[in-house]
Amino acid sequence: MQHAYCDSTTQEAKKILHIADSLDFTKGWTPDKDTNLKIYHSKNDEVVPFENGRELYQFFQRQGCEKVALDSTTLKWEHVDSGNSFAISLMQEFTQL
Repeated sequence: MQHAYCDSTTQEAKKILHIADSLDFTKGWTPDKDTNLKIYHSKNDEVVPFENGRELYQFFQRQGCEKVALDSTTLKWEHVDSGNSFAISLMQEFTQL
């Protein structure tokens, strides 16, 4: 059974999307051109297509970000396992600061 909020044409979904859009603090944001920015995205992500990561990378390049990179080799698993792996590696890096 598919829930109404999974169908973006329903009123429930439209309400959720409107709220999410109004809370989007990244709208219009681009990093400073000298900021090192690395985008991690697994090619095996079954939830968010890899093409989304590529489009984000290209968008930042068009905005003049000179130090942006797309890493598709570090995370090799599906969505959840890649996210878990990324979170663990990030915590390990913070403990080394």
